[in-house]
This record gives sequence, structure tokens and C-alpha cells, in this order.
Amino acid sequence: MIIAGVKRCENRTWLVKHRGPLAIHAAAGIDGRGWHQVFDSVGVVPPDHGVTLDDGTELPPWRDLPRGKILGAVEVIDCVRWEDLPADLMADPLAIGPWCWVLADPRPLATPFRCPGRLGLWAPPAGLRLA
Repeated sequence: MIIAGVKRCENRTWLVKHRGPLAIHAAAGIDGRGWHQVFDSVGVVPPDHGVTLDDGTELPPWRDLPRGKILGAVEVIDCVRWEDLPADLMADPLAIGPWCWVLADPRPLATPFRCPGRLGLWAPPAGLRLA
């Protein structure tokens, strides 16, 4: 959802001081939930028409989501507590905090890059060129 430009904040329990490019990695493991459960978990009524959002964004079927890959990059432009978000982001039901990493300029890779993930922030593999 971040690379699709739908999710503009990453919700974490911890502050990040990093500003600038950040690779977006899809975890290798994924639970048995589907899109409707994800939207329900943040109090959003999922669209009636499957995985096409109101703005026309198509989300792939849950079972087809890439796993264990870097999908692209975004810019981290700020990190604030939820209550300090600008009004337009505070109104976003996907911004739930407690810390919100404010993201901009999602840039998908033409081909997702397979690599194992790790906890916390980590450097992408040498040779990976993020747009």
C-alpha cells in the first residue's frame, strides 16, 4: 500500500531519525488475513468492489502479494507522534501511530528484488539501484 501511494504514513511504536530514501521491503511471511480484515483492523469499511480503491488504485489479490522482496523506495520526510500530524494526515484512517513516519514520493521497482528482511532499519543489498 505504501508503494501504491495509498498509505502515506508508516505506523510504528518507535521514533525514527532517518530522513531521505527508504527501501520498502515486503516480509516473507504473511498471515491468513485478507484485504477486508486489514481495512477492518483500522476501522475503514473496505470497498464493496473488491480490491479497487475509491481513487482507482488496484490492489493485487492478497494471495498474490509479493513476499520477501524489496518493492521500491519512498522518502521519509518526517516522524511525528500521531497527535502532531498535519490535519490531512490525521484524517487518514491508515495513520494510527503512535509514531507516524511521514512518507512521500513512492517509487516502485520495475521488478521486485528478492532479499531477506531484518528487524529495524537496514541497508539494502549492495548493487540494488532504487529509483
